[in-house]
Amino acid sequence: MASRVNPKAEYIKYRLKLKGSSPSKIARERGVTFTAVWNVIEGRSESMPTKRVIARVTGERIEELWPDMNQRAP
Repeated sequence: MASRVNPKAEYIKYRLKLKGSSPSKIARERGVTFTAVWNVIEGRSESMPTKRVIARVTGERIEELWPDMNQRAP
């Protein structure tokens, strides 16, 4: 079974790599697990502190990295 590629997650990973970072480095900086960071990148978790760190490291705004976060149904 082929795994599904999340284009947004791949873009965030790419941006982190360009800036010399990675999900693992973000996890160490935040004192959380790799899985916690990965779930934010994949859109399965909404941790604003982690999103802020990722946005700061990539040099992009949270709204640019996760544009659909304000469009979810209540």
